[in-house]
Amino acid sequence: MSDSRFRHLKSARFRKLSLALLLLLPVCLLLGLGARQALRHYGSVSPRGYAEAQAWQASKHRQQMELVRLAPDAPVVMLGDSILDYWGTEGAASWDAHLAPLHALNLGIASDTTGNVLWRLGQGLLDGMKPRVLVLHIGINNIGLQRCTASQALAGNVALVGELRRLFPREETHILILPPVVSDGGSRMDQLRTALMEHDFKGEAEVLDLRGALEGGDAARFSADGLHPNAEAYARMAPPLARRIRELLTPGVPRAAF
Repeated sequence: MSDSRFRHLKSARFRKLSLALLLLLPVCLLLGLGARQALRHYGSVSPRGYAEAQAWQASKHRQQMELVRLAPDAPVVMLGDSILDYWGTEGAASWDAHLAPLHALNLGIASDTTGNVLWRLGQGLLDGMKPRVLVLHIGINNIGLQRCTASQALAGNVALVGELRRLFPREETHILILPPVVSDGGSRMDQLRTALMEHDFKGEAEVLDLRGALEGGDAARFSADGLHPNAEAYARMAPPLARRIRELLTPGVPRAAF
């Protein structure tokens, strides 16, 4: 075979190989994207322990396990992320005024995801307890830290409700889910809020929207970072939350009135 003929065949094969690679590239990218999304979904609906860099969260979890042992009869339990965690610091005044009198136990941990809370439950966090009301605020870190979609964060909430129902029957414990209160319109946080508001939990949980408590003021007035409520926001959110909890703790009030 002449050199020119060999070079021609080699060039033709190279072009075919290049074309095949170009055609395969989008497929590979889609497969990679699909795999990442599948992992994010799995991380939202499955128990996820704390990594080495989250030692402070693990330490706080252990401290809260001890709190549960000291207050096993607490009728109200808060589970979730920084929005609940910071109610004991930024929102301390409103907590003391409205929620402490209900003997509420705050087990929120900043940066927790739905997977973290599932893991904590699996570690026996609520063993021995029979709370009458469970308040849940979770999912914002699935979005902010794990880059999940709103639907994946919603799936994590659904998984948590399922696990809580396995631990606490509907007849004994009422679950209140709080959607994000402070969020920019159209953001993934806002999409999570909408998803939670629109999801049919089939009577297994109630979604309680506290955003109405902040109406009439500039949104920037109620948060320094566009996500975490400030003291004034907590002060406005506490009364309607406490009122609903008090209703659920009152004998004779229909528990499924939502």
